[in-house]
Amino acid sequence: MNFDVATLSEIIENILRFNRMSENHPSRDQGGKLLDKKMGHIATTLDEQVEILRSRGMELDLPTEKVKEILGDIGYYRLGFYWHPFEIDSQHNFRPGT
Repeated sequence: MNFDVATLSEIIENILRFNRMSENHPSRDQGGKLLDKKMGHIATTLDEQVEILRSRGMELDLPTEKVKEILGDIGYYRLGFYWHPFEIDSQHNFRPGT
């Protein structure tokens, strides 16, 4: 595959190949969720990340699909540097109005 240009079918084929290889990878728990060995956490879906933010008191003023797009593009932990000043306790709950 040429790394300068790839067709959509080549990209999809590589994604599917990677997914098949990683399905039974030892870094997955019994339910198939990815384990982050470096951080010691189970990887969460974008839906789960949105629910975590809501359960901690973050008021999401964008449609859920847009929030998931932002989390997917930038990343939950990277965004955490920006919302950290609004956390009020060690459980990462947010100040009212955040």
